[in-house]
Amino acid sequence: MRPLRLAGTPIPSHLTLGTWPAQVARLREVGAIVDTTQVVAVHVGHHNPPPDELDRRLLSHGAHAARDGEIIDTERKMTVAYVMNRMESQIIGCPRSAALIAAAYRAVS
Repeated sequence: MRPLRLAGTPIPSHLTLGTWPAQVARLREVGAIVDTTQVVAVHVGHHNPPPDELDRRLLSHGAHAARDGEIIDTERKMTVAYVMNRMESQIIGCPRSAALIAAAYRAVS
């Protein structure tokens, strides 16, 4: 069975700063990304420059890098991001992380 490919990259695989722009360009070509789309780079490998430099490079493609713990709510058009100080087994993390996210949602409700 041949691997699925998108813009020349086998899927699933991590994208890189070299392959990610081609993916975004292809999505723009087919209309999946439009001028009002918030583009967040995810699954972009593990060998990237520091966050500020990564965001600078991605900005030229109209995007920013997702941060650990970032939650993007497309219905409310809001993003909650936090940096975990230790890995937990739950998706949201520890109860403190869950409380932070719940407080952010209460603030906009």
